[in-house]
Amino acid sequence: PIQGGVVRDWPALAAFWQYLFFHHFHVDPRRNDTHVTLLTPMRWTPHEVERAVQILFEAVRVPSVLVIEQPAAVLYAMNLGTGVVIDFGAETTAITAVVENSVVRHTAVCLDVGGHDMDACLLAAMRKAGTVPPHLLTLAFARAVRTSGLFEPYPLEQPALPADRRRLIASGAAVPFVYEGETVMLGPERFAFIDVYFAPDAECQYESGPDAPLVSIAQKRGVALPEMLAHVINTSVLPDRRVTLWESLVLCGGVAQQPGLYRALERHLLADVLAVAETSNEQQAKEVRALGFAEYFTAFKGRPDLGTILGGIVITKSPFANMMTYVSRERYDAFGPS
Repeated sequence: PIQGGVVRDWPALAAFWQYLFFHHFHVDPRRNDTHVTLLTPMRWTPHEVERAVQILFEAVRVPSVLVIEQPAAVLYAMNLGTGVVIDFGAETTAITAVVENSVVRHTAVCLDVGGHDMDACLLAAMRKAGTVPPHLLTLAFARAVRTSGLFEPYPLEQPALPADRRRLIASGAAVPFVYEGETVMLGPERFAFIDVYFAPDAECQYESGPDAPLVSIAQKRGVALPEMLAHVINTSVLPDRRVTLWESLVLCGGVAQQPGLYRALERHLLADVLAVAETSNEQQAKEVRALGFAEYFTAFKGRPDLGTILGGIVITKSPFANMMTYVSRERYDAFGPS
């Protein structure tokens, strides 16, 4: 029912939530005492949030709903009130600034590219190169190559690989990759997936979905990720606050686990954005920094895809939760979902 962060089928979403509560979690619909924290995507409008709250109260019959926007939840997981959240999803990539615990909605952007586009672009590049047997040219194979960790866009900084192996990968020479017992030699085309975020002019055409026409990167997103990130930061706060945002980047979402993604982002930011800034003073950022979860969240270590969930857990257990957008059954019955 949800595609690209937008609800496409509300009855299906209501049916899914009813199945989740009443059949999967075995909640008694006649006496539902399960309080819900609703983590809303940035693409949801206030009307859509109200509709979701309405479904939870009327179709699922929950006693209360705590509504939190996802970027704010992610920063709660970091014990931060100010930062920039880059949510790398399967279909979209959202960039949102949060300043003093308030989401800056009017500057947030959502790019219509994500992990699926990375896989499709890589598959198109491998098909064009002609080095992969036709029976292996599937999205599953492309995803296995992309997530393997052996083909990072900037692998020279990866000490886990032997020095000669790092030099071989960096040179663009063909390297072996084993998939389901079959060895395939892959050349520079294995790096094509990163063009989705950093090279809007790259010559990569691919199918955006089943039976869909060919699209180019520029058709889906004509501006590179670093430039969009700079736009969000520059329009969200005054110049004297921008350094704080540049040093408080948080990568989350399933695709944030992509090996080498942050290093690629850091290099492009330093070379294409910060190095060419018109001003050079104490208010101009000289470096960027991505933050991770606190060490005591051991179960979430290395799992940026769970940032929103961790933030929701932290907020729900917070003594200040009732001071947020909290809707009780009594309030809903009196005033509705707004």
